[in-house]
Amino acid sequence: MPKVGKKGYICALDIGSSKVVCLIAQSVPMEGQIDVLGVGYQQAQGIKKGMITDVEAAAQCIQSAVLKAEKEAQLHVSSVIVNVSSSKLVSKIIQSEIEIEDDHPVTSSDVKRLVDQTLKQVDLADQEIILQMPLYYIVDDQEGIEDPRGLYGKILGVKLHFICLPVSHMKNLETVLNKCRLGIDYKVATPYASALACLTTEERKVGAALIDIGADTTSIALYLNDALSAVATLPLGGNLITKDIAQGLMTSFTEAERLKTLEGAAFSSPRDENETLNIRVVGESQDNAFYPSTKAYLNDIIESRVDEMLETIQMYLSSVSQYHIAAQHVVLTGGASQLEGLREKTASALQAHVQLSRPIHVRGLPSGWNEPAFATSVGLLRYALNKQAKKTIYKKSELKVPHGVFGRIAQWLIQNF
Repeated sequence: MPKVGKKGYICALDIGSSKVVCLIAQSVPMEGQIDVLGVGYQQAQGIKKGMITDVEAAAQCIQSAVLKAEKEAQLHVSSVIVNVSSSKLVSKIIQSEIEIEDDHPVTSSDVKRLVDQTLKQVDLADQEIILQMPLYYIVDDQEGIEDPRGLYGKILGVKLHFICLPVSHMKNLETVLNKCRLGIDYKVATPYASALACLTTEERKVGAALIDIGADTTSIALYLNDALSAVATLPLGGNLITKDIAQGLMTSFTEAERLKTLEGAAFSSPRDENETLNIRVVGESQDNAFYPSTKAYLNDIIESRVDEMLETIQMYLSSVSQYHIAAQHVVLTGGASQLEGLREKTASALQAHVQLSRPIHVRGLPSGWNEPAFATSVGLLRYALNKQAKKTIYKKSELKVPHGVFGRIAQWLIQNF
């Protein structure tokens, strides 16, 4: 049975508010690459702002995405790497220290004792830790140590970043995946996954703010000195813009999304006043049920909401320690980040250098998939490759497709009907 890091197969399940994506891939650690073997995509149901709102609906769309990826990859999925996203995400940095025996170098046991003591300072009632990551260690007065083992000193300290979510949120996710007969290998915070997909090593070292603007949420990850120093999920995204367009132009959500994508921009230009748009009236099915408006009016609606979103993002960034260093370089990703003019608008609002990024170091994605909208999906694969996971999370089906796909359909029907 192949292992991840050698010939192992890995699976990413990206559960978003607008879509569920399943990627089955094989890691190529010597090349730092990921080869995608199968993809599955399904419009999200029963999921809102990263949280499960309908167990049955969410399970059905997840099941559909996994089945599609299994069929294409000719592999059977037993467990997944899954993202977790919620505005209730908690990200904190705490510091602690312990004494080290004289004439005794720091050992792994000392490090574990230090981390355990540090976490005891945190009230974790009804919370589950999904990531704990040392920013650096301190031996006596020497800071910035990546690995203190083997060093001598009297005091060992750590600056620890941890991320947690309410236990209820995690139980809901586990319930849905159990209905799909899927286990969980890793739970990865969405902002962290997106950062792994889009930020280069140099960007993480120098300092960068990754902003992933999705349908219902915006995920933010701050890196400084190659360490993840803060993450957050804000309850705002591209759907807010679409909703404003639908209400402002008296049209359907579907038509508003089309106008935003094909005609919209984050700010107006003088020539937009002279460009007429035909707006389909909401609820009308007749071919001539249109009325005229201008592109300027459309973009005024968009700009108003974008300004409000960027103000909220700015408020969060300003509340984070050392934000002024990390946020000098901003990387935008996510489906809603592709709005025309958003990069320039963000640069002006945040007073930073801003670039639009897409997933890197991945091969085999279908045409149109290597785009910002799939940053989290690819980041989950990157997480597995970086971890060099020890256990295999898929195995080839002995009966190949019929067992992996139709067998799972039978299981689904038996369990749910």
